Amino acid sequence: MILTLAQLDFTVGDLEGNTQKILSTLEEQRRLIGSEGVETVCIAFPELALCGYPPLDLLDNQSFIEQQLDALQEVCRATFGLLHVYVFLGYVEKNSGAGKALHNSVAVCHNGQVIYNYRKRLLPTYDVFDEDRYFEPGKEAGIVTIEGWRIGLLVCEDIWVTNRYNVDPPAELRKTQVDVILSLNASPSSVGKLEARITRAEEIVQRQSAPLFYLNQVGGNDELVFDGNTFVSSEWGRQYHAQTHVTGDAFKEGVYSFRLDKKLIPNWGVCTTWHVVRDIHKKSPLTLIDKENPKRDFGAFFYDQAVCGVRDYMRKCGFKKAVIGSSGGIDSAVTMAIAVEAVGAENVIAITMPSEYSSVGSVDDSAVLCSNLGIENFKTIPIRDQFQGFMDTFNEHMGDEEAGVTEQNVQARIRGQILMAVSNRTGALVLSTGNKSELSVGYCTIYGDMCGGLAPISDCYKMEVYEIARYVNRKAQGEVIPVSIIDKAPSAELAPGQKDTDNLPPYEILDYVLKYLIEGYVSVNLHVGMKRAPKKTRALLEKIHGMLMRTEFKRRQAAIGLKMHDKAFGQGRRYPIASKVKLGGF
Repeated sequence: MILTLAQLDFTVGDLEGNTQKILSTLEEQRRLIGSEGVETVCIAFPELALCGYPPLDLLDNQSFIEQQLDALQEVCRATFGLLHVYVFLGYVEKNSGAGKALHNSVAVCHNGQVIYNYRKRLLPTYDVFDEDRYFEPGKEAGIVTIEGWRIGLLVCEDIWVTNRYNVDPPAELRKTQVDVILSLNASPSSVGKLEARITRAEEIVQRQSAPLFYLNQVGGNDELVFDGNTFVSSEWGRQYHAQTHVTGDAFKEGVYSFRLDKKLIPNWGVCTTWHVVRDIHKKSPLTLIDKENPKRDFGAFFYDQAVCGVRDYMRKCGFKKAVIGSSGGIDSAVTMAIAVEAVGAENVIAITMPSEYSSVGSVDDSAVLCSNLGIENFKTIPIRDQFQGFMDTFNEHMGDEEAGVTEQNVQARIRGQILMAVSNRTGALVLSTGNKSELSVGYCTIYGDMCGGLAPISDCYKMEVYEIARYVNRKAQGEVIPVSIIDKAPSAELAPGQKDTDNLPPYEILDYVLKYLIEGYVSVNLHVGMKRAPKKTRALLEKIHGMLMRTEFKRRQAAIGLKMHDKAFGQGRRYPIASKVKLGGF
């Protein structure tokens, strides 16, 4: 049997485009099948591929559901006459029984009709997921027999059995002795997610003769970025090495085919073995994962994910160009590098807006950076006169006071106005340049540097932004982002001699505490140590926690940011704005 996994990028709601992509893949496979003779071929597409994931409240639109079902029939008709071809397709099925109106389902299409439906059993309601709002869970294990092959089906959350659920879909498949497990997914990418998937897959296939083929969606939909990273996990695979894994490309489309055979293995019995037979989008075989010695470059991960997210967000929303405020600092430099990789230097507009507090070095660094990135549309628009005129008028009515945060925020808002005006004039998308550390504690100006339509690095902590910058230079084997930008002390340059450390702890410390408070990443030793913490340390933690909680109102009004961590600001982290919660648990 040939099993083909289509790791493709689907757009939410684009029924026509998604259907054509599925039909094109089917036609491409049909041509290849014709040249290789007649055998069983299964072609699989990711979870909810037909409508795109996540469809959210589009699922409340009855017309949308009906159009999607019409699209399913179009795919089914394309299989007519292909007697040995079976298409596994994620779609939204109407529920004919009691409960919610819909199922998150996989249809098996063959010879012009749907011959089997599997309904997702476990519906996540945590983080960015809210599937129980729309779907009724399935009640039966997913097992379909195709020309002598027993295929077990799982959909995304079905593999993540925890105490949230009283059903264990992988265990049910294990009892039935299937030949192959096929897991169709729309699993968003975040730090450590691939490793977690592989670990879970290993647990499922342990002491089992059936390999697990994990197919994941790729591409960005709003703030979620899907990494692809389709892989295989098995006790018996290439060269019969236990726990062999191969993976497709990260953040790229790919269509991968495997030949499956049944062989008698001593002391095991009949087992399913596999090997790669076709990798349409690459000349080399899929990558063998060395899980014992992972070589994860986090700078590369954040960069690649941001590039994918920016590229897809702009393409799917119809933007051709991006505009970015170039301050000469690390955040805007990294954002510009990401934008250039995503849409090309010719489609990036860089605006530097110096004030009387801007250093000559920052202005010069902006020019050098744009030259290195190939950005020709680089403009300098000084804000000194606008700022002074505004403050003169404002002080005339409100009275003079010693310069402070008001004057600083006015500068940021003037810059935001300029960027939005450029957006109006050119149709370019404003990319916000804030990072997670600053957004966490409110070290940003609402309606100022927070303005924009997308925030590529808003889920990257400050020290992670530096990792991305160093990766950009390693990748280019040269100094794309000037070392002077990487080495300079962070500063908003809104006041004379201003440094971020005037108001914040060093970012090495701030990031450490924020990761603990927001995501629980930090060692439990920090939690234990706080009970014995000196008063100054305790005061610092309380200050950071207070800043985090008080500035929720800013984050609610921020541009959507690309999710990078398990806990990103946005729909996956829901905190009240009006609250008096205190730092506890220490």
